[in-house]
Amino acid sequence: SHWPESGETPDRSGAYGVWLWFIEGTGMTHTQLADRLAEMGVGRVYIKVADDQMSCTSWPELCDPAVPNIYRSRGVEPWAWSYNYPGSEYGQSTALYRAAQSGYEGYVIDIEIEFDGAGHDQTESLFSAFTQARTDAISAGLIRHHSDMPIYVTTWGNPRDHTLSIGAIDPWVDAYMPQTYLAVWGASFMSDGPRWICEGTADYRALGATKPIYHIISTEYGEISPSQLNTALLTAGPNASLWRFPGGSTPSTIWEDWRAIDWGPTPASFTPCE
Repeated sequence: SHWPESGETPDRSGAYGVWLWFIEGTGMTHTQLADRLAEMGVGRVYIKVADDQMSCTSWPELCDPAVPNIYRSRGVEPWAWSYNYPGSEYGQSTALYRAAQSGYEGYVIDIEIEFDGAGHDQTESLFSAFTQARTDAISAGLIRHHSDMPIYVTTWGNPRDHTLSIGAIDPWVDAYMPQTYLAVWGASFMSDGPRWICEGTADYRALGATKPIYHIISTEYGEISPSQLNTALLTAGPNASLWRFPGGSTPSTIWEDWRAIDWGPTPASFTPCE
């Protein structure tokens, strides 16, 4: 395949991004983080705003318009993401509505082990609820169109090894973000990133994924080199991203690796998967 897929419109202009788990782990404020990302040329930040039910107390970033504005004012697109579970779909999906209210520009639903074997209907229930929350946000005038709040899903980089219903997800999402964690998988994966990225893309397609696929590359151990990252990103798609911010258990040396990455503007042509 190639970027964009035949007949598809690439959404937005494409922006490499980075993932924030929780701000306290970075030892920085959102302003300091946004300044550093802008300085490096990072195009997008994925900010965690919920885990299960929506809670402004547990995740104040969700309900504070100042947070996305800090990044947006520095030219970094602020997106929201949540970790999600089967059941209680309405309570989880209200986080998207609240994110639209606060001014986030996209939303990523993270589903993992809890959805292995959850089945088509239970999986579809979650994604249809989030789609309804976006429709409600349009009706309320918070956003004008569904393209103002794309819904992506992130899950396994090796979906064939899991019992996840891609068919239940595909109609409801605008793109996939496989967790292609080369650095976690080992040295042979880091040294041949494009091969494993393309294998992951092929797996998603074989399981019924029809939407664009943008891989997330892990840098959290500080072992994958900037050249390996640059090579992987060129195959990973125009909205590829890196997990996760340095801080806590993630070495601060990763900042130096990130500074050596070609953040953009995002290249117009990508290394195609054969």
